[in-house]
Amino acid sequence: MEEIKTAVDTFINIVKNEKRISIDEAAKQLNLPVAIVHEWAVFLEEAKIFQIDYKFSTPYLTISDPNRIKHLKKSKEDMEKERDILLIKAQATIKDIKAKREFLLWLKKEYLDLRPRKKKRLAKPLAIILDQKTLLEEQTFKLLVDLKQFEVNKEKYRHFVRLRERFKKIESQTKAFENNLQKIASYMGNLHAH
Repeated sequence: MEEIKTAVDTFINIVKNEKRISIDEAAKQLNLPVAIVHEWAVFLEEAKIFQIDYKFSTPYLTISDPNRIKHLKKSKEDMEKERDILLIKAQATIKDIKAKREFLLWLKKEYLDLRPRKKKRLAKPLAIILDQKTLLEEQTFKLLVDLKQFEVNKEKYRHFVRLRERFKKIESQTKAFENNLQKIASYMGNLHAH
């Protein structure tokens, strides 16, 4: 089966074959506006695939490291795999949060049955935990949507890194949520024991 090539892949191949080419000439060969090809060149220079040299005011492109191109293809596959893993983990996080809904409903019911003085002590922690649950559900759902819409070939790696960082933040917030939930459950258990 033939590999699907993007315009960026074609661009990289043109520079690789020509060894050194002006951005204007590359744009002509790609049949694209110079501004777009220049943006790609800057991005690929940041990724250390291209090197941009200027002769007078004309920018010329060369391949900075041929081995980097092989790494780029591998990293696309790695990004796809990691995106799929993050999707699965985000879906599992949503299921876990929803599974705790029954327990939170029980907590609310128990809270309503408490004496006023004990209610006062528990009001703020319970409000915090309910806010955490709502926020986690919203953030995780938004991340899930963004991960599903993320296309490895079209999106920049930096965007993927931001998605990964959002997931790590959600993981950290989920741990805090679960710790707070456990503390409240323990407190409620102690109230019933007395």
